[in-house]
Amino acid sequence: MGIAEFTGRGAEPDIVLDTGRSASTDTAVWICAIVGMGGVGKTRLPIRAAHRLTRDGLFADVRLWTDLHGFHPEQPPTDPAVVLKRFLRTLGVQAHDIPDDVEERAGLYRARLDGRRALALLDDAADEAQVGPLLPGTPGNLVLITSRRSLAGLDGVTSVPLQVFTSQEALSS
Repeated sequence: MGIAEFTGRGAEPDIVLDTGRSASTDTAVWICAIVGMGGVGKTRLPIRAAHRLTRDGLFADVRLWTDLHGFHPEQPPTDPAVVLKRFLRTLGVQAHDIPDDVEERAGLYRARLDGRRALALLDDAADEAQVGPLLPGTPGNLVLITSRRSLAGLDGVTSVPLQVFTSQEALSS
């Protein structure tokens, strides 16, 4: 499934897709950060890529998504412990088996993803500290992150900066 109104990007979708394809066959966790100011399409690009990658049969084991509210005007950034609890429930962990400590939750999350092909989309990240506990620890996983900040402090991140559309991009389809 695609996004009907997706338009105007040149090389950026290919970079995200190539990162995803590399992640599906490589021996590392791949992280792709789509960065730019508010309103430039940071969320639509990874959603489109995620649909394309799963349609192509990649990351069929697990697909996770969350809005981290990193720059939400009325909500504080979502605590990684809260996201981990939701992800663990999605991965079949019973509520009473979820540890209270964020580090222990992150360890259990990583153990649940071990040996699986997972795609996690972390939308609107505030900073590296917020997404760090949400990163898988085993190869074959892809993390797509959107943020207004570069997130260059994440090891091995592929950064895809998005700019405001040119007039030609805005009119293309």
